Amino acid sequence: MTGEVLQKAMDLGKAIVESEEYKKLKEAESKLLNNENTVLLFHDYKQLQAEIMYGNQSEEIRKKLEEVEKKLLDTEEGREYFEAFRNFQALLESVNSIINQMITTGGNMGCSGHCGSCGMHG
Repeated sequence: MTGEVLQKAMDLGKAIVESEEYKKLKEAESKLLNNENTVLLFHDYKQLQAEIMYGNQSEEIRKKLEEVEKKLLDTEEGREYFEAFRNFQALLESVNSIINQMITTGGNMGCSGHCGSCGMHG
């Protein structure tokens, strides 16, 4: 049974990588990284995010992150990236929600196809 679960997890991962949301995110990221005006900003953004994630919660770091994010959002590539990132994040949240609902209900989510809570039937 464990092998079946792991195979389904791999299948899910493959389906996510093949999703439009993922493809658009990678495309937007590529544009960002191939533009000399945004590549350094993006690297700064990622580094500041990592600092916050690994414990540096200082106001100075948060303020720098906000400044870099604003500069990125002032570019077409940055806006495209953040929109694609939000859409991809929404997909992952929907997937996680469905998995959690299935676990919570013991596999009997009882989807009527109309509530919109799972993200499948908007």
